[in-house]
Amino acid sequence: MESKTNFLFTITILTSLVFIIIIVFTINSIYSREINITKLNKTLEKKVRIRTKELIDANKKLIEISTKDYLTNIPNRRHFFEIGTKSLHIAKRENNQLSVICIDIDFFKKINDTYGHNIGDLVLRKIADISRTILRDIDIIGRIGGEEFAILLPETTLEDSVKVAERLRIEISNAAVLIEKEKEVKFTSSFGVVS
Repeated sequence: MESKTNFLFTITILTSLVFIIIIVFTINSIYSREINITKLNKTLEKKVRIRTKELIDANKKLIEISTKDYLTNIPNRRHFFEIGTKSLHIAKRENNQLSVICIDIDFFKKINDTYGHNIGDLVLRKIADISRTILRDIDIIGRIGGEEFAILLPETTLEDSVKVAERLRIEISNAAVLIEKEKEVKFTSSFGVVS
């Protein structure tokens, strides 16, 4: 009888040990999987953060490409008219002045035909640069055509707009683009002002 009892005791111990080993193995497997899932989640979160940043950067670049003139780095025609429409509505609503200056480079085709389109591009950039130095932060210049620019002047009377246009006209007529060591191309522009 004692041997049966010992045998049953041994079987019970062995069964308990096997059961404990299975439980420990199962818990260990679950824990290992949890660790792996946590690592994978962190890796995935990192990749999502990187991809999100790339997407945000790409969207910023896309907005910039779609709203800026690639040559002069000022608002393009479409963006300028969007801003202009909003500015006009605001000026009407708040009963404020809004003026617009239109600029056209005189004989621009002749500049391109005589000196080449690269020089014409330099002239366009020069006019955009001169305008940025003269205009206020709230003023907006845009390239609305090949050699045409427009400037929005919020809260500016016709008289003050004419003064700005005259200052721009003088600065542009005094400017030049260097084409060789000592050879310059001079250019002028015509202006229209409305308020």
